[in-house]
Amino acid sequence: MTESLPIAGAQPVPEGKSRKRRFVEIAIWFAAIAVVIVILDLLGVDVTGWLSDLWDQIKAVPVSYIVAGLVFQTLQTCFAGLSYYGILAAAYPGR
Repeated sequence: MTESLPIAGAQPVPEGKSRKRRFVEIAIWFAAIAVVIVILDLLGVDVTGWLSDLWDQIKAVPVSYIVAGLVFQTLQTCFAGLSYYGILAAAYPGR
């Protein structure tokens, strides 16, 4: 009897949910959210109007502010990584 040897660098197949199963779960979540919105609408809560107003407010933000926010967030992430590098370099000198 021959046994198959693992190929160098090959990753094991993850044991988990299939892609189809995950998409079904996402569809169930979207359906549940839609049902909740319909129920709230029947109860007199204007969720769709609120979402419309929210989207209008988001569209009203100038593009330059969004670009500036992305630049500053990127810089913050880079500086956080640099600070962790310094912390680890001090904790483990010579590595």
